[in-house]
Amino acid sequence: MTTPLSVSLLANKIPFHSIATCDARFLLALRGKGSERMLKFLSKVKIEFNPLDTGRTAACLEFLAQCNARRARDSNPGCQITVKRRTDNFDPQITVTFVNGTEEVIDAASTPAQDIREKILAKGRMLETEQMFREAGEAWPVMIPEAERKEPVIMGYKARKAEEKQ
Repeated sequence: MTTPLSVSLLANKIPFHSIATCDARFLLALRGKGSERMLKFLSKVKIEFNPLDTGRTAACLEFLAQCNARRARDSNPGCQITVKRRTDNFDPQITVTFVNGTEEVIDAASTPAQDIREKILAKGRMLETEQMFREAGEAWPVMIPEAERKEPVIMGYKARKAEEKQ
């Protein structure tokens, strides 16, 4: 897999071992803070791709690396990760099943791994919020009354202070 960093290094004729080191650092940086929490929201991950179709499998491989990171695995050891290597002309896809049972199929040919991770984290935050409201005995989804939606927005302290000076 060549990253933008390794492409620029290849253009400048940097030795291969330097490229491999930079790619490894680049991938470690991508795995950063969000990837260790990502599996917390998932019960199953199924990654399907054709390994010979190198142009379209980058997101699958990077997402698999993020899922196999030690911190990610430690966050949810019960998450099942399945990899299916295909030999047909099948578009690479990632199927994730959230802890509440909802399943989402993501087209990995057109979606970068970072966007996939961000989608999962956003949905996970929504699941956490829903759980907090249900535990507090509040209805979900939260319905804002029409009258409150039409009320004028109250300006903050700093804005009011600026008006007083005029």
